[in-house]
Amino acid sequence: ASLHNAAQVKQKDIRVGDMAVGVKRGDIIPHVEHVLPELRNGSEKPFEFPATCPVCGAETRLNETATTFVCTGTATCPAQLQGRLESFAKRERMDIAGLGEEMAKALVQSGLVTKVSDVYSLTEAKLLTLEREGKKSAQNLLAGIEASKTRGLGRLLSALNIPNVGESMGLLLAKAVPSIDLLLAASKADLARVEGFGPTR
Repeated sequence: ASLHNAAQVKQKDIRVGDMAVGVKRGDIIPHVEHVLPELRNGSEKPFEFPATCPVCGAETRLNETATTFVCTGTATCPAQLQGRLESFAKRERMDIAGLGEEMAKALVQSGLVTKVSDVYSLTEAKLLTLEREGKKSAQNLLAGIEASKTRGLGRLLSALNIPNVGESMGLLLAKAVPSIDLLLAASKADLARVEGFGPTR
């Protein structure tokens, strides 16, 4: 079960060692409905979210909604870069075949990718420096990267990991503002007029 929501963990008083009731609705990740305090034996302890990122060591802080602790090393954390890379390559976004979790991890750890745009500078020679990477799989990945250039603005916008701009919002935004240049020139008021867009709470 996912327990990343710090506010829910506190509100439901979920402790390490608790017996709990989990609920699964549809295909989503199960969550803890409630704990069973009557079954506690006294050894249970409140969970302390880490003060620093376990990957890069940067400080953590609560996000804007005070629900999730996030790493503050946005530009330097390799785990965040790997996550952005995986998100960029998703089938619903840039649909880059061969760029899943393991490849994203290898590209980041090797230093071949230090920002998402580095994907478009990869070559067969660079990919063959990766451990267990063969010529055929390197060629397939490069073909997937080349094919991603035709995905369109809407999918690109959703792939850029802009907060609150997912697949549906990316398509809506691209339909209303059909070029990057126009988008960069748009004011906040212009964007607020796009159907589905407005201030976040």
